[in-house]
Amino acid sequence: MANLNEIINYNTQILSDFYYKNKEFFNLKLKLLKELNLFNFKDFKIIATGHQPIFYYPNILCKNFFVSKNAKELNMLPLNIVVDTDLFEIKIPVPYKENNKYKINYFEIPNPQNLTFNQFKINLNELEKFFKKIEKSLKTLKIESVTNNFKNYYRNFLKFYKKNENFVDTITQLRKDFEKNIGINLIDIKVSKISKTFAFYKFFFYIVKNIESFSEIYNTQLKEKKFKEAKPLKIDSKNFELPFWYFENRRLNLFLQKNNKNIIFFSEKEKIIELNIEKFSEDEILNILKNRLIIFPKAITLTLFIRLFLANLFIHGTGGSRYEKIGDFIIENFFNLKNLKYIVVTGEISFPFEIDINKIENEFNHKRKILNELLYHPEKFMDDEKRNFYLNLKKELVNKLKTSNDKNERKAIHQKLKNIDIEMRNFFMRQIKSIQKELKENEEILRQKKVFVEKSYPYFIYPLEMDWEKIFSEKSIIFY
Repeated sequence: MANLNEIINYNTQILSDFYYKNKEFFNLKLKLLKELNLFNFKDFKIIATGHQPIFYYPNILCKNFFVSKNAKELNMLPLNIVVDTDLFEIKIPVPYKENNKYKINYFEIPNPQNLTFNQFKINLNELEKFFKKIEKSLKTLKIESVTNNFKNYYRNFLKFYKKNENFVDTITQLRKDFEKNIGINLIDIKVSKISKTFAFYKFFFYIVKNIESFSEIYNTQLKEKKFKEAKPLKIDSKNFELPFWYFENRRLNLFLQKNNKNIIFFSEKEKIIELNIEKFSEDEILNILKNRLIIFPKAITLTLFIRLFLANLFIHGTGGSRYEKIGDFIIENFFNLKNLKYIVVTGEISFPFEIDINKIENEFNHKRKILNELLYHPEKFMDDEKRNFYLNLKKELVNKLKTSNDKNERKAIHQKLKNIDIEMRNFFMRQIKSIQKELKENEEILRQKKVFVEKSYPYFIYPLEMDWEKIFSEKSIIFY
């Protein structure tokens, strides 16, 4: 298995060859770095990850830890792409205890207007109600450091939000504060900012110019991989659906119509803009589009853009990596770049309940096995003398059974064999009842397993004393 440095050097080399053969793509990259105020780092290798600005949970933070740690060790620039152009969706699980049983509450911030993260605003009273519900659940756990950690977070959130009334900036800043305290340092870049760059519109227009081949490659791979997370691009005569969102108060699908001289962009609702491509240079067209057409990338085009023009290596979680079944195929067949690598990083981090569910499960299976042996093979637990006595009795009866043709006699022998089993079992009845009681208790806990194995509890409800650096180092799972 190649190590990280080898993968980054490999990607850097094939991207260099790609830029050498495609000067417009090299210029696009340089333009992007300038527009994102990263041009001073143009000679640095970039390692990047990204996610929507939600309440992170530890398995997402594993990616950030991996990027930050390796960027520091290998002298790279660490980026985190904040996907603030996705639809706002916040729903978090929170454990609680009721009648000595553990359960999960799910708390959601509603988004009835289907706004994106960068649009979303929430009333302070509603926000406070949301946090109060979480606090009420956490108090039932009676873990003081958990309650205190959450209270501190929720006070800071309200304080910050009152100042700026920007949900994305608030949730991002508090995450960054938390990360800084545990040694994670990343440069955050919003997708809404990337989408405004001239470089991004150049990428957009390259796909527009070649939409016929892009659509065929995209749809072919979607069909072949039976990929359900994205829909095929609609193609109808000269009309093409584009792999981008058009934004006008809300996200809409964007379509293109091409004829000899004109290109027409239209949404699901109406025509947006029509351009005679013979009248303008490409840069003029891009400036017109940039001023009149607000666009955001869809999931696949976002990672295409980041992997090709910003990062030397992109770090996915398990969710985002699914899209690379399509992304890799497009990179190879549309952009003619083979085997550009990425890495998947996730974790196996669970909330530190006082109950170790894995231990309980192992004990349950072990006890159940012992119980079955006690019930059906009690002789295994007897001393030699007693065991031999009962086994010989059973052997004599079995031999009689083999030679007997009398129905009543056979029935009586079967009953004697059963009675011997019961007699042997009675020697261990105290142990049997004890194990049955323990199994019943374990079974009750295992019915609550969902609570203990849930991996999406937000980081701010974890105890203050968590050694995060140690946990991320030990619990991260990396797929090269």
